[in-house]
Amino acid sequence: GELDRAIKEVRTAVTAAPGRASSWMSLGMLQTNAHQTAAAEESFKKAESLDPKSANGYMALALLYASEQRVSDAEQQFKLAVKNDPTNLSARVGLARFYISKGQPAQAEQSLIQTKKELSANPEAYRLLGDFYISQNDLPKAMAEFSSLQQEHPKDVKVRKTYIGLLLASGKRDEAAKLSDEILKENSKDADANIFKAQILTLQGHASDAVPVLEGVVKNEPDNARAHDYLAQAYRAAGNLARAEAEWREAIRLNPNLLDAQRELADVALRKGDYGAVLERANQMVQLQPSSAEGYMLRTIGYLGKR
Repeated sequence: GELDRAIKEVRTAVTAAPGRASSWMSLGMLQTNAHQTAAAEESFKKAESLDPKSANGYMALALLYASEQRVSDAEQQFKLAVKNDPTNLSARVGLARFYISKGQPAQAEQSLIQTKKELSANPEAYRLLGDFYISQNDLPKAMAEFSSLQQEHPKDVKVRKTYIGLLLASGKRDEAAKLSDEILKENSKDADANIFKAQILTLQGHASDAVPVLEGVVKNEPDNARAHDYLAQAYRAAGNLARAEAEWREAIRLNPNLLDAQRELADVALRKGDYGAVLERANQMVQLQPSSAEGYMLRTIGYLGKR
C-alpha cells in the first residue's frame, strides 16, 4: 500500500534500463493506482513506443481513457491493440467488451464476426461470437451460430456441449440426447454429457433414473458444484426434498454464485418458516443480481417473517 515508495522504486528501474517496455507498464499501473492520470498516460505511451507490436500498452491506455470517459480515445487504443497485435485474443475481447459497456452491441457483434474470420483456426476465437449471443440472451442467433460451428468443427467437444445446452433450452430434447450420447460413446465418464443425460431423463419424467447417473458424476467429481445442483433437482423431482436440500447446500458451498441453488434453498426455507435462512439466501441473491427485484422481494418476506 505504499504507492509513493513503489513508484520511486520503479522509476529507479526505468532509469537503469529505459528501453524496457515492461518497466514503463509497471510504472503506469502504479501511477494509475495513485490517481496520477497524466503521468500514467505518458508512461503507457512510452511503453507503446518501445514495444509497438504488443497489445499491452494500447490496452492499458484504452482502459485508462475509458475510466476518464474519453470514449473515442479509448476506442482508438483498443483498435490499435487489435491492429498491432492481431493474434492477441485479449485485445479483441477488450474491444468487444468496450462496445458492450457503451451500449453498442451491434459494434461488438461486428468486431467478433471479424475476430472469427481472421482467427478461424483458434477455437477460443471462433467461439466468441456464439458466446456473445448467449450473453445477450439472443437464443436464435446463438443456436444458429453453434449449429454452424459444430458442423465446421466436429471434433470441438466444447462447441458440441454448448450446442447441447442450447438445444435443451429450446426444448429440442431428442437432438440434444443424440449429441450427448455421441460424447458418452467416446467417454462414458464425461461429466457434462452425463449431466445432459440426467437433465433429459428428468425432463422426460424419469427423475429416479437420473439420480444414479448424477450420483456417479459427484462420486467421480465431488467438487463439481453444477453436478450437485442438478442432482438436487433430480432428487426434488423424485420426491426426496431432504436429499435435494443437502445437495443444494453442497452446491453453494462449492460455488456461492449458483443463483438457482440459492433460489431453491430460499424456497425450502420458506416452506419451513425459517426466515433467518430466507434472509441469508435473499442477501446472496441481491449480491449476485443487484438489478433484479427477486432478491429484494424475498428479503422483504424474510423481514416480515421475523417481524
